[in-house]
Amino acid sequence: MGPGAGATDPAPVCPAAIQIDPAQLYFASYGITEHTTSVTATHTATLVIDVSNSESPFIPDQMISVTGPAGLKLTPDHGDAHTSYLRVDFTPTAPGPVTLTATWTQPNGPLHDDRPDGPRCTASASATVVVTKPLPSRAPPTLGYSIAHRPGHPGDFNEFVLKAVVTSDTYRGDRSPISVVARAVASARRPLASTHPITLTFDPLNQTPGRAQGDWASAGTCL
Repeated sequence: MGPGAGATDPAPVCPAAIQIDPAQLYFASYGITEHTTSVTATHTATLVIDVSNSESPFIPDQMISVTGPAGLKLTPDHGDAHTSYLRVDFTPTAPGPVTLTATWTQPNGPLHDDRPDGPRCTASASATVVVTKPLPSRAPPTLGYSIAHRPGHPGDFNEFVLKAVVTSDTYRGDRSPISVVARAVASARRPLASTHPITLTFDPLNQTPGRAQGDWASAGTCL
Protein backbone atom coordinates (compact mmCIF):
# COMPACT_ATOMS: atom_id res chain seq x y z
CA MET A 1 0.00 0.00 0.00
CA GLY A 2 1.30 3.42 -0.93
CA PRO A 3 1.64 6.51 1.26
CA GLY A 4 -1.55 7.75 2.88
CA ALA A 5 -3.14 11.13 3.40
CA GLY A 6 -5.64 11.22 6.26
CA ALA A 7 -6.87 8.86 8.95
CA THR A 8 -7.21 5.05 8.93
CA ASP A 9 -9.70 2.80 10.71
CA PRO A 10 -9.57 -0.95 11.51
CA ALA A 11 -13.32 -1.46 10.97
CA PRO A 12 -14.36 -4.47 8.80
CA VAL A 13 -14.95 -4.07 5.07
CA CYS A 14 -18.49 -2.95 4.18
CA PRO A 15 -20.74 -5.27 2.18
CA ALA A 16 -21.04 -4.01 -1.39
CA ALA A 17 -24.80 -3.52 -1.00
CA ILE A 18 -24.43 -0.78 1.62
CA GLN A 19 -21.25 0.96 0.49
CA ILE A 20 -21.79 4.66 -0.14
CA ASP A 21 -21.32 5.83 -3.70
CA PRO A 22 -19.31 9.10 -3.41
CA ALA A 23 -21.10 12.22 -4.55
CA GLN A 24 -17.83 13.45 -6.15
CA LEU A 25 -14.65 11.63 -7.13
CA TYR A 26 -12.60 13.24 -9.89
CA PHE A 27 -9.24 14.73 -10.85
CA ALA A 28 -8.49 18.39 -11.48
CA SER A 29 -5.55 19.94 -13.29
CA TYR A 30 -4.56 23.45 -12.21
CA GLY A 31 -5.15 26.08 -14.88
CA ILE A 32 -6.67 23.60 -17.38
CA THR A 33 -9.88 22.01 -16.14
CA GLU A 34 -11.68 21.08 -12.93
CA HIS A 35 -12.60 17.64 -14.34
CA THR A 36 -9.92 15.81 -16.31
CA THR A 37 -8.86 12.30 -17.29
CA SER A 38 -5.22 13.23 -17.92
CA VAL A 39 -2.56 15.38 -16.26
CA THR A 40 1.00 16.30 -17.21
CA ALA A 41 4.02 14.80 -15.49
CA THR A 42 5.93 17.25 -13.23
CA HIS A 43 2.75 19.36 -12.78
CA THR A 44 0.62 19.36 -9.62
CA ALA A 45 -2.80 17.73 -9.93
CA THR A 46 -5.63 17.25 -7.44
CA LEU A 47 -7.97 14.42 -6.48
CA VAL A 48 -11.34 15.76 -5.30
CA ILE A 49 -13.64 13.55 -3.25
CA ASP A 50 -16.89 14.13 -1.40
CA VAL A 51 -18.25 10.89 0.05
CA SER A 52 -21.54 12.26 1.39
CA ASN A 53 -24.46 12.30 -1.01
CA SER A 54 -28.17 13.11 -0.68
CA GLU A 55 -29.00 9.57 0.49
CA SER A 56 -26.07 8.93 2.82
CA PRO A 57 -25.05 10.13 6.29
CA PHE A 58 -22.51 12.93 6.66
CA ILE A 59 -18.92 11.68 6.33
CA PRO A 60 -16.44 14.39 7.45
CA ASP A 61 -13.29 14.77 5.38
CA GLN A 62 -11.11 13.92 8.40
CA MET A 63 -12.47 10.36 8.17
CA ILE A 64 -11.28 9.96 4.57
CA SER A 65 -7.86 8.43 3.83
CA VAL A 66 -6.28 8.56 0.37
CA THR A 67 -3.45 6.27 -0.75
CA GLY A 68 -1.47 6.07 -3.98
CA PRO A 69 1.57 4.43 -5.55
CA ALA A 70 4.73 4.06 -3.48
CA GLY A 71 6.89 7.18 -3.66
CA LEU A 72 4.09 9.54 -4.70
CA LYS A 73 3.68 12.32 -2.14
CA LEU A 74 0.06 13.13 -1.29
CA THR A 75 -0.87 16.42 0.37
CA PRO A 76 -4.43 16.58 1.78
CA ASP A 77 -6.27 19.85 2.25
CA HIS A 78 -8.57 19.16 5.20
CA GLY A 79 -11.38 21.51 6.13
CA ASP A 80 -13.08 21.77 9.50
CA ALA A 81 -15.25 19.16 11.21
CA HIS A 82 -18.28 20.28 9.18
CA THR A 83 -16.69 19.63 5.78
CA SER A 84 -17.07 16.44 3.74
CA TYR A 85 -15.15 17.78 0.73
CA LEU A 86 -11.50 16.72 0.52
CA ARG A 87 -8.81 17.78 -2.00
CA VAL A 88 -5.52 15.89 -2.23
CA ASP A 89 -2.63 17.37 -4.24
CA PHE A 90 0.08 15.27 -5.89
CA THR A 91 2.81 15.78 -8.50
CA PRO A 92 3.52 12.76 -10.73
CA THR A 93 7.04 12.63 -12.14
CA ALA A 94 6.66 10.09 -14.95
CA PRO A 95 4.06 9.24 -17.64
CA GLY A 96 1.61 6.38 -17.09
CA PRO A 97 -1.60 5.66 -15.17
CA VAL A 98 -1.87 6.72 -11.53
CA THR A 99 -4.57 5.24 -9.31
CA LEU A 100 -5.58 6.82 -6.01
CA THR A 101 -7.85 5.07 -3.53
CA ALA A 102 -10.06 6.83 -0.99
CA THR A 103 -11.10 4.92 2.13
CA TRP A 104 -13.60 5.93 4.82
CA THR A 105 -15.78 4.50 7.58
CA GLN A 106 -19.58 4.49 7.48
CA PRO A 107 -22.52 2.83 9.24
CA ASN A 108 -22.43 -0.96 8.96
CA GLY A 109 -26.13 -1.35 8.31
CA PRO A 110 -28.97 0.94 7.18
CA LEU A 111 -27.42 4.24 6.08
CA HIS A 112 -30.03 6.22 8.02
CA ASP A 113 -28.75 4.63 11.24
CA ASP A 114 -25.82 6.97 11.85
CA ARG A 115 -25.49 6.66 15.61
CA PRO A 116 -21.96 7.62 16.79
CA ASP A 117 -21.77 4.40 18.81
CA GLY A 118 -23.35 2.24 16.10
CA PRO A 119 -21.48 -0.46 14.14
CA ARG A 120 -19.08 0.86 11.50
CA CYS A 121 -17.41 -0.62 8.43
CA THR A 122 -14.75 0.47 5.94
CA ALA A 123 -15.58 1.38 2.35
CA SER A 124 -13.43 2.59 -0.52
CA ALA A 125 -13.47 3.94 -4.06
CA SER A 126 -10.68 4.37 -6.61
CA ALA A 127 -10.02 6.69 -9.53
CA THR A 128 -7.33 6.53 -12.21
CA VAL A 129 -5.80 9.40 -14.17
CA VAL A 130 -3.46 9.15 -17.16
CA VAL A 131 -0.18 11.04 -16.72
CA THR A 132 1.16 12.32 -20.03
CA LYS A 133 4.71 13.18 -21.03
CA PRO A 134 5.52 16.90 -20.61
CA LEU A 135 6.55 19.11 -23.50
CA PRO A 136 10.34 19.65 -23.51
CA SER A 137 11.72 22.88 -22.12
CA ARG A 138 13.70 25.10 -24.48
CA ALA A 139 17.05 26.76 -23.80
CA PRO A 140 19.28 28.87 -26.10
CA PRO A 141 22.51 27.23 -27.36
CA THR A 142 24.65 29.72 -25.42
CA LEU A 143 24.58 31.13 -21.89
CA GLY A 144 24.37 34.79 -21.04
CA TYR A 145 27.12 36.23 -18.86
CA SER A 146 28.42 39.43 -17.31
CA ILE A 147 31.56 40.57 -15.46
CA ALA A 148 31.18 42.76 -12.39
CA HIS A 149 32.71 43.68 -9.06
CA ARG A 150 31.66 41.99 -5.82
CA PRO A 151 32.38 44.17 -2.77
CA GLY A 152 34.77 42.74 -0.24
CA HIS A 153 36.88 40.89 -2.80
CA PRO A 154 40.08 42.12 -4.50
CA GLY A 155 40.16 43.31 -8.09
CA ASP A 156 38.09 45.72 -10.14
CA PHE A 157 36.29 42.97 -12.05
CA ASN A 158 36.26 39.93 -9.82
CA GLU A 159 32.87 38.37 -10.46
CA PHE A 160 31.73 36.34 -13.47
CA VAL A 161 27.96 35.80 -13.65
CA LEU A 162 26.30 33.18 -15.85
CA LYS A 163 22.64 33.41 -16.76
CA ALA A 164 20.54 30.57 -18.17
CA VAL A 165 17.08 31.31 -19.61
CA VAL A 166 14.80 28.30 -20.00
CA THR A 167 11.35 28.58 -21.57
CA SER A 168 8.62 26.10 -20.74
CA ASP A 169 4.92 25.82 -21.55
CA THR A 170 2.90 27.04 -18.55
CA TYR A 171 0.54 24.07 -18.29
CA ARG A 172 2.26 21.19 -20.14
CA GLY A 173 5.98 22.04 -20.09
CA ASP A 174 8.59 19.96 -18.29
CA ARG A 175 9.03 21.26 -14.73
CA SER A 176 11.90 18.96 -13.80
CA PRO A 177 14.90 20.50 -11.99
CA ILE A 178 17.48 22.18 -14.23
CA SER A 179 21.20 22.15 -13.40
CA VAL A 180 23.86 24.50 -14.75
CA VAL A 181 27.47 23.37 -14.29
CA ALA A 182 30.30 25.87 -14.90
CA ARG A 183 34.08 25.91 -14.44
CA ALA A 184 36.00 29.19 -14.13
CA VAL A 185 39.62 30.21 -13.58
CA ALA A 186 41.38 33.58 -13.24
CA SER A 187 43.13 33.18 -16.57
CA ALA A 188 42.66 33.93 -20.27
CA ARG A 189 42.79 30.19 -20.94
CA ARG A 190 39.84 27.85 -20.78
CA PRO A 191 39.58 25.93 -17.50
CA LEU A 192 40.73 22.32 -17.45
CA ALA A 193 38.23 19.49 -17.06
CA SER A 194 39.75 18.85 -13.64
CA THR A 195 38.80 22.37 -12.44
CA HIS A 196 36.31 22.22 -9.59
CA PRO A 197 32.85 23.00 -11.04
CA ILE A 198 30.18 25.30 -9.67
CA THR A 199 26.69 23.81 -9.90
CA LEU A 200 23.36 25.62 -9.64
CA THR A 201 20.16 23.59 -9.56
CA PHE A 202 16.89 25.37 -10.24
CA ASP A 203 13.69 23.56 -9.26
CA PRO A 204 10.60 25.17 -10.85
CA LEU A 205 8.27 23.26 -8.51
CA ASN A 206 9.80 24.95 -5.47
CA GLN A 207 9.91 28.53 -6.75
CA THR A 208 7.55 31.41 -6.17
CA PRO A 209 4.96 31.32 -8.99
CA GLY A 210 4.43 34.27 -11.27
CA ARG A 211 6.39 33.73 -14.47
CA ALA A 212 3.93 32.69 -17.16
CA GLN A 213 6.21 31.35 -19.88
CA GLY A 214 9.70 31.01 -18.44
CA ASP A 215 11.97 31.08 -15.45
CA TRP A 216 15.54 32.21 -15.02
CA ALA A 217 18.39 31.62 -12.66
CA SER A 218 21.93 32.96 -12.36
CA ALA A 219 25.06 32.05 -10.45
CA GLY A 220 28.15 34.13 -9.79
CA THR A 221 31.64 33.31 -8.60
CA CYS A 222 34.59 35.46 -7.59
CA LEU A 223 37.76 34.82 -9.58
